[in-house]
Parts: sequence; C-alpha cells; structure tokens
Amino acid sequence: MSMKLDRAISFFSFIVAALSFLVTVILGFQIFNYFAFEDKMDKRIEQSISKIKRRIKK
Repeated sequence: MSMKLDRAISFFSFIVAALSFLVTVILGFQIFNYFAFEDKMDKRIEQSISKIKRRIKK
C-alpha cells in the first residue's frame, strides 16, 4: 500500500514540476515577445513622427 502511495506522490510531484516548468517557459517567451514588439512599436512611432514632420516642413 505504501509503495503505491509513494509512487503516486512522486508521479504527482513530477507532473507539478513539469507544469511549473512549462508555465515558466511560456511566461519567458511572452515577456521576450512583449519587449521585442515594444521595440518595433517605438520604431514605427518614430517613423510616423518623422513623416509628419516632413509633411509639416513642406
């Protein structure tokens, strides 16, 4: 009986560890993508501001 219980507890802890690892990896990718996307947005905003300034000069 205790052998089955011990095996079940170790299996459950393995599942919990795997899920937490997956969540960490997914969150890491989300944060990385957010910062990369934010950088692209800053460049787009700068380009649009420079276009508006060129139109004002004309």
